[in-house]
Amino acid sequence: MTTAETWDVIIKVAGVGLTVVGIVGAYVKYGTEQRQNRQTRREQQQKDRETRREQQEEDRRVAEEELAWRKTQFIFQLAQDFDREATFQRAVQMLLVGAQMPAGSNLARILAPVSPSGLSPDEKRARYDVDRYLDFFDRIYYFTCVTMTLSITDIKCFEWYVEQVSNTPELEAYAKSQGYENVLELAQKIKR
Repeated sequence: MTTAETWDVIIKVAGVGLTVVGIVGAYVKYGTEQRQNRQTRREQQQKDRETRREQQEEDRRVAEEELAWRKTQFIFQLAQDFDREATFQRAVQMLLVGAQMPAGSNLARILAPVSPSGLSPDEKRARYDVDRYLDFFDRIYYFTCVTMTLSITDIKCFEWYVEQVSNTPELEAYAKSQGYENVLELAQKIKR
């Protein structure tokens, strides 16, 4: 083999070697880019998960604030309705000071376990007022103790009114006999 031929072989081998090195280098570069792309995707997915979690937490916080505000509005509306409703106010006045009591009557007679037919029209209306008063607090019991939409703390604004049911012997006996035990239970819970 001549020097020229030797150089041709060397150049060809070197060319092949450079080609192989080029291919290997390209493969290594491709692998490195793929790893970097996967790492970038993982980092982006992690950021996306964190962003979604932060958004969910913010949505939950906003929903809780909205619920708290609606609950406040609901309780305020209940208290306003209770204060404005003439039926409730007549019942409160009867329980407090005996006002609004039909002439010649008293709470014991109105709430006695006799048939309403034995009562005068004014006494029937007074008993109806007391029934509506107890119905109102029976509903409050439902919101508080059954659905747990409200807490005992939420209804503290009604504490005195509820306690009158168990603090007034005639009203307590009437509540027991007429199926308003839930109101008595509410009075016990609200005292705690």
